[in-house]
Amino acid sequence: MSTRTKTTGWLLGLAILPMFFCMVAHVNGVTPQPLPEATPRPALVFEQYAAERRDLSHKDRVWVYYAFVNRSSEQVRLDGITPDCDCVRIQFFKAGAELKTVFQLTPEDEINDYLGYQLEPGAAYYILAQIDSTNKQPGLHEYDIEVAYEDTMPRKVTLHFNAVLPEKKIVVEPELIQITQTKPEVNSASVWIADYRGHDLNVKSIRTNSDWFTAKLGKTKIDGIKRLEIVVSTTETIPNGREKGMVEVTTDDPDHPYVRIPVFIDGIQGKLKPYIAETEAIQVQIRPNDEADQKYASKLISLPGYSYAITGSSASVDWVSVEVQAPVLDEGHKQIVPVQLQLNTRKEPGTYREKLKLELNDPDWPTLEIPIKIEVLPGKQATSPNE
Repeated sequence: MSTRTKTTGWLLGLAILPMFFCMVAHVNGVTPQPLPEATPRPALVFEQYAAERRDLSHKDRVWVYYAFVNRSSEQVRLDGITPDCDCVRIQFFKAGAELKTVFQLTPEDEINDYLGYQLEPGAAYYILAQIDSTNKQPGLHEYDIEVAYEDTMPRKVTLHFNAVLPEKKIVVEPELIQITQTKPEVNSASVWIADYRGHDLNVKSIRTNSDWFTAKLGKTKIDGIKRLEIVVSTTETIPNGREKGMVEVTTDDPDHPYVRIPVFIDGIQGKLKPYIAETEAIQVQIRPNDEADQKYASKLISLPGYSYAITGSSASVDWVSVEVQAPVLDEGHKQIVPVQLQLNTRKEPGTYREKLKLELNDPDWPTLEIPIKIEVLPGKQATSPNE
């Protein structure tokens, strides 16, 4: 047999091979398998997920924006816009029916209370992120902003904000004021506004946005660089916990008319509380699709080496049930106490601040109150069994 005849036979065999397998599948009764269900696509689409500012001068406002649209046919609930640094200021705007550009936005377009905001189908929005470069070192600064929302499921998007800041011009040293007050007496701390340009910067006025501290102009130092002292003083009594505020200094410099200084005051009066919440309070967020009898978990943390125990617990209102579970000792000899909260009656959307009341076998702390913060997000809530 010739080589040509052999080649032709092989080609014919390859040609009928698919037909053979189809016949076998038909005889054996093989049925096609359904394709796996596709995961629903996210409702929010962003124009950009990363923004960077370079070639800035000391006069420039350091800000970026992120435009996005709800491309779904349903409303989408915005659950939060959270930067990874308190120094990033967030603003949220609606573009409106006329689809304004970011430079056409007005104060009337801003949405100040955007937690739980319902994003309309097909509507466009803007997130503006800004930092005050006055108290920042020159060079690259990188920030992440987490956007949480819920369409068919809870989702999170991370936006990136980078800024390359120019060489120092006017700098606040240190960047912020932090005071810990353990006794009922006035405490003071200072920052210095340094003008590295060699100009004659002067302070016109100083104001604060808190009742817990005051601020005034202190000394002036000139050693080739003019430095102005800003002295912050607390009131005699600061409540337990952290108080946050801002000092705004108005100057006569047209390039830097305002210098803003963050202030943090931690009040610790008397004996430390034996238990505190995992965050500033036991925080609960009620979503519209939560089950009516759902329990919400949190934690209490004790002082290191604390040997007393919780003997009873209750909520300050009857529409909240509390269950305090057995503690677990961590590596730092702190009691980690799981706490579960349940709502007996669903409430209207809003923020509710209540108390967890604890009974202890500690003679110095027979009772203790822990703050509870409950946020009920807008939307149709499930009905509780007791209603």
